[in-house]
Amino acid sequence: MKLYDFDKTIYRKDSTVQFYKFCLRKKPSLARYWILQLWAFGMYLLGIWDKTKMKEKFYVFLRALKDVGGLVAEFWTREEKNINGWFFRERGEEDVVVSASPEFLLAPVCAKLGVRLIASRVDEKTGKYTGRNCYGEEKVARLREAGILSAEAAFSDSLSDAPMLRLAERAYIVKGEELTELSCYKRGLISKAKHEFFSREFFQFLCVGVINAANGTLFGWLFSLILPVNVGFICGYLVAMTIAYFLNTFWIFRKRPTLKKYALFCVSYIPNFIIQNGLVFLLYNLAPLNRVLVFALSALISVPITFLCVKFICFIRKPKEKPHDECEKNSDK
Repeated sequence: MKLYDFDKTIYRKDSTVQFYKFCLRKKPSLARYWILQLWAFGMYLLGIWDKTKMKEKFYVFLRALKDVGGLVAEFWTREEKNINGWFFRERGEEDVVVSASPEFLLAPVCAKLGVRLIASRVDEKTGKYTGRNCYGEEKVARLREAGILSAEAAFSDSLSDAPMLRLAERAYIVKGEELTELSCYKRGLISKAKHEFFSREFFQFLCVGVINAANGTLFGWLFSLILPVNVGFICGYLVAMTIAYFLNTFWIFRKRPTLKKYALFCVSYIPNFIIQNGLVFLLYNLAPLNRVLVFALSALISVPITFLCVKFICFIRKPKEKPHDECEKNSDK
């Protein structure tokens, strides 16, 4: 038995996105839900709502559709051609597709492909979920619920499916028609950048960065009224950094605050401090710019570098994985 993710693995695109676009072309009035959908996405980015609640609000457009089953059938008549060719070579009789996309959307195509389906339980009339979004660890929970504890092989386009991939004897990362063993897979620079900077964590960090910039500007200005400008900046910086530590701890990374983490957080801010202090020196001492503007610019410019330093020095310190023997052998050829 083999396990497969569906979107961008078996199917070349994201089925939920493509189905929504298909429905929108059929019924442009669905655009009336955009404000609610954007609001839901914003609440998710801020960490207030989880992915299940956010997607439930996204699926509100289903309420305006009269024949969802008919639309799904018509959609797959057009989109079935986008099933990757490697899947037909790998497919077996007992194979299972495990997907975060709605069950009602994937059921027809999976039945035609001859594979069993485990997917998010979404009501096709209301968009309401039964249970959680079938993503990450939830995929493993659903597989165990179905009595599936292991597999011959597993395939996915994303490392977010690592929990499911670990159930298999052989695991593969899929990029179009290319299959790479998980133990040999390495993200490219662009992929790494997308993973880090197009994420909920980075959005929240940007929000903290804005708060930090405001705090640094405010406290820097207040201290500069009684101290030399550069000294006032340093004092304001320290106050703002302490506030930022607690925001990062409780809101973004959701860790327990400790003195060790605070010390590491301070260390991770050293590049930030050097960049900001250098900019203050250049823009204030050497250029005729307003001090408040200087403090704000120096804080905002350093945000991306600070995010990476904070994440990997203070909150997430992953051990390096040793390459698989076969990868080492292949690299010697």
